[in-house]
Amino acid sequence: MDNKIQWTLDLIEKIKLAEIGEETRLDSIKNSLENERTVYDIDKKYLIGKFKELKNLESQKSSPNSNNYTSESPITNTTTIPTSPNRTQTKYTPSKNFEENFWKTFSGEKRLSPVLTHFATEFSQTMDQNMEIFAERIIGDEIIGKELNVNKLLEFVKNELSKVDVKQTKTKRESNTTKQEEFTIYDVDRLTGTQFEKFMEKLLNANGYSDAKVVGKAGDQGGDIEAYNDGEKFIIQAKNYAINNKVTNSAVQEVFAAIAYYGADQGIVVTNSFFTSGAIELAEVNNITLWDRRVVSQMLEGYNRGQKEHV
Repeated sequence: MDNKIQWTLDLIEKIKLAEIGEETRLDSIKNSLENERTVYDIDKKYLIGKFKELKNLESQKSSPNSNNYTSESPITNTTTIPTSPNRTQTKYTPSKNFEENFWKTFSGEKRLSPVLTHFATEFSQTMDQNMEIFAERIIGDEIIGKELNVNKLLEFVKNELSKVDVKQTKTKRESNTTKQEEFTIYDVDRLTGTQFEKFMEKLLNANGYSDAKVVGKAGDQGGDIEAYNDGEKFIIQAKNYAINNKVTNSAVQEVFAAIAYYGADQGIVVTNSFFTSGAIELAEVNNITLWDRRVVSQMLEGYNRGQKEHV
């Protein structure tokens, strides 16, 4: 193993022992180094900051026998954290026609997980070069489908890419095996209203409900889906909104009316977004259950587990 990589791995362990870093993030960087995957600029800056913090702590101890880092250490203000052997760190401009070439070579479902995997495996040699355009145009515009803070978007994409096991993915492809990709809340965001209703059928059936089916049409009287659980009939109003667009109390009023219309025992409003305070108050008074983005994310875990079991 390259000496600088080994030194960096040792540094990570010292930072963890000193309890001055976020353990999950440090483990993610360590995993990238050990598997010869890219360590991104944002993580390099993080390590350099923790390196300085560690030096300050050690200098405060002033112990002549302490294992202090010196100015000769591989990480300084002007050096870079190694990513993998033979990978140089350079400022790049995006590849010509990157976005067009990306979609030409992509054949999976247009969802977060397969898109990230495709970028990490098929564009591994130009990841640094195309990182920004990938984050903004492919993930931001095409997958999430809305404008986001560029820096936060880059941080999110880099963090998700660090979880992609490139070697394992390529090995599975070579052996003609397939991996069931997980469906994320960001994939839900891309669904149309009708698609969201159909997908909620699957989520309900994967999370303890039975016989879930879409019943809503034009003039559906406030009910989109019906389902059963513990002998009770539920009528569900499904609202697929942009994350910054909250569901109002009108949805609660609609599903309350739908309970009697469909002969249901309970009513639920589900959304990939959130609810206004007025909707929450009205739901409490009328005993209506509200499922927001957090609940849908939890339901996705059950759905994804079930999908893997059937692969």
